[in-house]
Amino acid sequence: AGYNSRGLAYLFKGQYELAVSDFKKGILSDTKKEKPYVILNIIEPLARLYRFAEAAQYYNDYRTGYAGGYIDNKGWLFFKKYIEAVTQNLSKNDYASALVNLNEAEKLYSTKNKSESGDNSQQRGYSSILALKGYVLERLSNNEKAKQAYEQALIINENEPEVTAALQSLSKKNEVLVKDDNTPPTLNILEPSANTRSIAVEDDKVAGAKQRIRGQAIDVSGIRSVMINNKQLKVEENGYFDTEVDIKDGINVFTIVVTDNNANSISENVQVVTGKDKAGAPQVASPVAAPVLNYNPVYHAVLIGESEYADKNIPSLQGPVTDMLKIYNLLVKNYVFAPENTDTLVNASRASILETIIKKANAMGENDNLFIFYAGHGQMITQPDNSEEGFLVPQDAVKGMLSSYISSDDLLRTIKYSKAKHILLVADACFAGSLFRDLSADAPATVAEAYKDKSRKLLASGNRTAVPDKSEFIEYLRLALQENHQPYITAEQLIDSFKNEYKSSTHLSLQYFPIKNVDDLGGQFVFMRK
Repeated sequence: AGYNSRGLAYLFKGQYELAVSDFKKGILSDTKKEKPYVILNIIEPLARLYRFAEAAQYYNDYRTGYAGGYIDNKGWLFFKKYIEAVTQNLSKNDYASALVNLNEAEKLYSTKNKSESGDNSQQRGYSSILALKGYVLERLSNNEKAKQAYEQALIINENEPEVTAALQSLSKKNEVLVKDDNTPPTLNILEPSANTRSIAVEDDKVAGAKQRIRGQAIDVSGIRSVMINNKQLKVEENGYFDTEVDIKDGINVFTIVVTDNNANSISENVQVVTGKDKAGAPQVASPVAAPVLNYNPVYHAVLIGESEYADKNIPSLQGPVTDMLKIYNLLVKNYVFAPENTDTLVNASRASILETIIKKANAMGENDNLFIFYAGHGQMITQPDNSEEGFLVPQDAVKGMLSSYISSDDLLRTIKYSKAKHILLVADACFAGSLFRDLSADAPATVAEAYKDKSRKLLASGNRTAVPDKSEFIEYLRLALQENHQPYITAEQLIDSFKNEYKSSTHLSLQYFPIKNVDDLGGQFVFMRK
């Protein structure tokens, strides 16, 4: 037991050779083969050292010489798939089969009964899956997804030297790709849509008419500029742009030119036809009431309440857990959030919070929506360059130790690669408005239009200010959700229903804006009532 415990301690610190040495001593001392956990535990550090054949030999010894171990328990079946990927696939350089097993391991972990979550060793197991998945994806030349897996593994467990080294290697490879890039950027015009790219406007609507043009430009080297008829547009970090152009009588041609950082360019035209020239051009339909959404989305939630803190220098709070449970009851009772799709975390650790969001976000499909709610302490730090950054403060935080807080970068990496249609993060914490850079956003006219494109947005109870323990924000949000009787309401419409009254009452300004550097394409999270 002593060798095993010390081996685990070395493993958790990323000291894999020392871990292997102690596990080997533990295996040799177990002459009656009564401790299967020791021989199972040696597999992970061997895998992290990429000694897959040696790991396979130990697993074979386990299967032939021991009665059974923890990987046969229901709660650990996910890790059994990880071990199979190591010992049966990677020992033979079968990367494709290893990826199948690792995807199944991740799926099993994500669908575990929620009562089984919160185990630190299992969270580490999930981190191990992500780390090995990054290795496999890199061998399969899928560097972007490899980077995703590596980054998320480090969020859960920062003591993974082989993952840090792999990310540094990928970064160097990407620098070479960027330097050698000679291909034009990709331009995706979101509005007007492809089938109305050449459109007609009625004569009586020409005066003062405007056309919205928005889209996304992507390139491995980054985007230098997006211009429409030689006018430069503001471009967000994810390449998204949004503008309105004036329409005159006759044929209006708007040329969009995108240039990447290596001076490669692409262009595309948008044509708007008015007056006598409109014959033959498709007509713009008159606005109609928003239809029922032509989707059947699945809604998921992660709700976090942090009231009690391990560090006595961080004062306890009375409201967050109660507030979180109010939101839970309202979402499950009145809206289409099923209990089995809604995770609640009470006084959770940093690793538990980040691991739960990663697990949930990674499991999302393109028809899924994710609502994340956090109530608890927040902290704002002034960086050496005088910029300000907001942090969330989890239950196990140490006051003043930034690495124990949850940063905006941590949150970005949890959701950055999710396939979800919409993600809305609501934070009721001091200084939560400084988590992400404030970006302007124009809401589409109808619910159907709002839902169409992806969104990643933050709603915070205040900007760079402290907020009280007894949260008026939660009460306003709860009442707005409760008193809404529309079948569909966008997050922006919901906020508009109480933001002025909230500001008058609290002297705080609600913050609602796209989250930077993720796949926000101008859409809106839509709440659906039962």
